[in-house]
Amino acid sequence: MDLGNYNWLTFIDDFLSSQECDIISQYIIDNENMVKSIGPDIYPKTSDDSLTGRYSVFNYLYYPPGKILIPKLKNIFGDCLVQCWANIFRIGEGIEEHFHSTRPNNESKFLVANLFLSGPEDIGTTYNGCNIKNKKGTLSIFMSDYWHSVPKNTTFQNRISMAFNIYQKFQFLNTPVSDRYATIDEMIKCHPKRYYMIS
Repeated sequence: MDLGNYNWLTFIDDFLSSQECDIISQYIIDNENMVKSIGPDIYPKTSDDSLTGRYSVFNYLYYPPGKILIPKLKNIFGDCLVQCWANIFRIGEGIEEHFHSTRPNNESKFLVANLFLSGPEDIGTTYNGCNIKNKKGTLSIFMSDYWHSVPKNTTFQNRISMAFNIYQKFQFLNTPVSDRYATIDEMIKCHPKRYYMIS
């Protein structure tokens, strides 16, 4: 994927079928308490005790959802290192505006993707101040410094999604991956369960 333009947002409809979305959504619901038990909620921009807040301790690609997601991600991004976590927003819950970059300069940007799996579509996702209606199975892709948020869920239907940080190997040959890690291999060594290498 071309990284030359840092100001884009793209959508891939039908990245997952409706049935695939249902399978992954059910896995996320069924394993929510287990994932939460692994570590504390360390993210302040969602509700207390959120699944989102366990983004650093559990990667769904190592588990049954990975069988569905990995070949599809590889088809789009090629060889890459991926962090993958899930979000469940119940009534009154959402996520405040944020971005995923750890460094302010262009050299260390990486790709971010959101995958809408189930729930109310009209709530949408807000990208750089523009709210866009969600669609089941659609993957949105943008750069790591792109501001985004999810308004509070106003329904009793769970809003379930996944998020991905995607590090393409060729992108970091001559620049640090982040302010903490010089190489992708170093990231894997320090956090073998947080990141999944697709190759």
